[in-house]
Amino acid sequence: DVRTLAGFGTRNTYSDTLSSRRGIGAARRWIYAEFQRISSACGNCLEVRFQQSLVKGQATESQSSSDVNVVNVVAIQRGTSEPTHLVVMSADIDSRNSTNRDTTKDAPGANDNASGCAQVLEIAPRRLRPGARRGTTTESRAGGPHFPSYRGTPDAGSVPASLPTIR
Repeated sequence: DVRTLAGFGTRNTYSDTLSSRRGIGAARRWIYAEFQRISSACGNCLEVRFQQSLVKGQATESQSSSDVNVVNVVAIQRGTSEPTHLVVMSADIDSRNSTNRDTTKDAPGANDNASGCAQVLEIAPRRLRPGARRGTTTESRAGGPHFPSYRGTPDAGSVPASLPTIR
């Protein structure tokens, strides 16, 4: 939920990935565990995994960034009657403070975007309840950074290679 995600202090893409209580790594693992909990409640109906990619740093006149391992948490429920039809629910995990360079200062990000991640986690089990439409494949994703230098990379809202692109 929003309070739990904001409680990790910061979810900056460059923040701590090893701590169990703080940083983007702790947030990713908590989201993964939540997807696993949801999957257990529906008879392991979700394929839950981490999707990661090394994104090379970029330099511009005003700033530069280091290489970073961007990790999405993905839960897929395969459709039965129309498995190539895809519904994607997605929110970015990361948060940032006003400078985006301070990876340790608190940036709880309740509105950016803990609330979006909480919605993805709230909607996923509703789509899995008995009688819910399950013909289509549903991908629930808590994904990598939303700032412009990562848009268009495999880490920002990509469709899994195992599914065809729906046009």
